[in-house]
Amino acid sequence: EESIDIQLFATDVDSENLIFSISGGEEIVASLNVDVVSFSSCENCNGSEEFEISVSDDGDPQLTDSQNVEVTVLPVNDPPFFILDTFGDNDNLFEDSTYVYNFLNVIDDIDNEVSTELSIISISSPEFGSIEFEGLQLTYTPFLNIHSVYESMDFQVYDGNDISVDVFELALYINPVNDAPVILSTPPITAIEDSLYIYEILVEDIDSDISDLEYSLTNNPDEMDFYFNSGTNFQEIRWTPLNGDLSSGVITLSVF
Repeated sequence: EESIDIQLFATDVDSENLIFSISGGEEIVASLNVDVVSFSSCENCNGSEEFEISVSDDGDPQLTDSQNVEVTVLPVNDPPFFILDTFGDNDNLFEDSTYVYNFLNVIDDIDNEVSTELSIISISSPEFGSIEFEGLQLTYTPFLNIHSVYESMDFQVYDGNDISVDVFELALYINPVNDAPVILSTPPITAIEDSLYIYEILVEDIDSDISDLEYSLTNNPDEMDFYFNSGTNFQEIRWTPLNGDLSSGVITLSVF
């Protein structure tokens, strides 16, 4: 992709008016300006080609001498590059899940095999998650319960010798996913006949206010029901076992 100038020299005992010419070459181009030849190659071309340089006098008859030369263009490593500057995805990454992106289709290299000789370098750290690479495939994992934010990461591609000049941005939106409420408390498993049984329900919900939650019981005795304790702001299960009640049976508590 560079050029070089070469001064041509010839002598003639009878004449000082000498005329140079040059022929040959395909990917290597020779341009002649009087007695200076300039060699240049096409973009990303390398290798050797043969040229014939001739010199003629102005005598009668005109006499000519020629010489063959081989010109070699040495290869120079070209840095890899990105086909795209950025890629954004607002729809396919969800809270508490992973996202996989393959760089194979957005990078190229004139000199190296893309799938086996290139690697991706992260030049910025993710703010809301972590990344792992397997070859050219990236896996992004947002931190637990992170959602409704944009994650932007910058990358360059490396071929073992040179790093890309351009930078690629991967921009992801972390979509929210509703988390189920979690019951933190453990119910007492014994009750006393004719005495009030109280179970204070402690619940955690990352996405909702606990005052908005609903509660239900399955297979509970008729006398067992919910009671909201305004003093503690907790829901309770209350039940007074009557004479002859030996067990409440297996009860299912659901919170939603």
